Amino acid sequence: MENHYKAILLVLASNNSEVYNEFKKIYQSYLYENPNIKVLFVYGKCDLYNRMDYDLVFDDVEENYYSGMITKTIRAFEYINQKYIYDFLIRTNLSTFWDFDRLTKRLDTLPTIDCLTGTLRSCKYKGQSSPQYIAGVNLILSYNLVEQLIENQNEICSWDLPEDWSLSQFFINKKIMPEPSCPGAIHHMDKFSMFDEEKIFQEIESAKKANHDHFRLKNKNRDIDIKIAKVLLKEYYDKTLL
Repeated sequence: MENHYKAILLVLASNNSEVYNEFKKIYQSYLYENPNIKVLFVYGKCDLYNRMDYDLVFDDVEENYYSGMITKTIRAFEYINQKYIYDFLIRTNLSTFWDFDRLTKRLDTLPTIDCLTGTLRSCKYKGQSSPQYIAGVNLILSYNLVEQLIENQNEICSWDLPEDWSLSQFFINKKIMPEPSCPGAIHHMDKFSMFDEEKIFQEIESAKKANHDHFRLKNKNRDIDIKIAKVLLKEYYDKTLL
């Protein structure tokens, strides 16, 4: 086993577009900024060259919506629990930017047993209506709940449901209900029709006042998202990426 971490940040990744590659470069710029947080990227079958020790690549898992996403996620959980000691595992994605210092302070307030929290959402999929579950952008699980997912992976991976819905559904079935982040910790920056630096800094100040510790970047123009992420990188970690 390696060092104990407050949290493992598991980033569901893909390298099938330049936008995703740019998001990863931004993550790589601040990977090691907080010793309490370990960042790992998980891929299914892909042509990822120059694989680093933080890249978990499962070449026997197809990179698709179902069943690839849920399979590679739980396979990553299994790898992590064999290799690391940690309090929380956070399932997130490439287009989310994290303030590690604020995140660590929030984690200090959470229970280390039976913790299932994040942003609640619901959806419809193949005619089924979901209960409220934790969105994949910021799903926080305590170590003991990750253990349960690993032990029951065959059952969970057999459900033809969105991956993040499946992860919550297992616990809902056991009467362990997802809890919303309290206070809300996510800051949405997804209504930009153009790159507006003044507005971005207004949003950053708003996020700081609200004690938000991560930003969701999902504009129609993904080039804007990359530019916003670079501003966040400079603001929070004083790093510049050309």
